[in-house]
Amino acid sequence: MLEIEKEIFKKSIADFNRLKQYGFILIDNHYVFNKTFFHNEFKATIIVDKNSIVTSKVVDSDTGEEYSNIKNSAFTDGFVLKVREAYEILLNDIKTKCFVNRYFCSKQGMMILDYIDETYHIYPEFLWPKHPSYGVFRHQDNKRWFAIIILINKNKIADTSGEIEIINLKLEKQKIKELLKNKKGYYPAYHMNKQNWITLSLDDSIADDILLGLIDESFRITSFN
Repeated sequence: MLEIEKEIFKKSIADFNRLKQYGFILIDNHYVFNKTFFHNEFKATIIVDKNSIVTSKVVDSDTGEEYSNIKNSAFTDGFVLKVREAYEILLNDIKTKCFVNRYFCSKQGMMILDYIDETYHIYPEFLWPKHPSYGVFRHQDNKRWFAIIILINKNKIADTSGEIEIINLKLEKQKIKELLKNKKGYYPAYHMNKQNWITLSLDDSIADDILLGLIDESFRITSFN
């Protein structure tokens, strides 16, 4: 089955005021919107939760039954494809008018994005088409990196699996040694020089204020070195 909503709304976060202006109604902590489309032959119920996760249900207006064919990848042409295209136009209109870019997947990743923007007026650069989730923060003057946020499988840094967002920071060698001493959320640098860089998980293992302090350290160190 196609995950149409997941694909369209990836790296996006809802602006709940815009959702209300668009016509969404708050019901049981979810924003709900009903809309007929494709010559009024179908009705879509689109739901956005507090975490900006979008789910939906498409119903045949005549029968009142769910039209699951719209999400079945086996249908690649004909009538179903036309309905799907009309549905995607509706979803993309909602995305354009009610959502904003979400550069990173984790809550802490977005918190860091806002902090670096407000403190240093620097936004991430996504330098590699093959790795669109790799966001690099670097100085505007000397162009040196001071942070990079990456989405990886956790088995690359630990004995467990599953997607996790991490940040690589440049710190003093002694500081890195201290942080790696049996402390949750700290790992030898992934894809960087392990003597000068360290990897931190962005899964709330490390408190926000500690993360931000270490980012400040990395920014200071890379200003000169």
